[in-house]
Amino acid sequence: MLELTGDSITFGSAVVLVLTGVIGALAAAATFQDKSLGAYGNSLSGAAGGVLGGGTLGLMIGAHDNSLIQDVAGAGSGGALLMLLAGFIIHRPRR
Repeated sequence: MLELTGDSITFGSAVVLVLTGVIGALAAAATFQDKSLGAYGNSLSGAAGGVLGGGTLGLMIGAHDNSLIQDVAGAGSGGALLMLLAGFIIHRPRR
């Protein structure tokens, strides 16, 4: 189900990356409430960060050894980081 072959991601892997990214972003938003982007903003940034983070971690570790744990770790951290980055940019102090 979870296979990253070459430059393509299977549907099952994409679903895992998106959902785990959203969960990571919502967890980060609950922790840093002052940086939250709202429900839709957190979910969208988490989904994008999940796909980017999961794909990046897969390339760094090696696509031949793809596992569910690797996908979940990369997508969750990617979703949280992208949401926090957007939150810090949007909620930065004005001069």
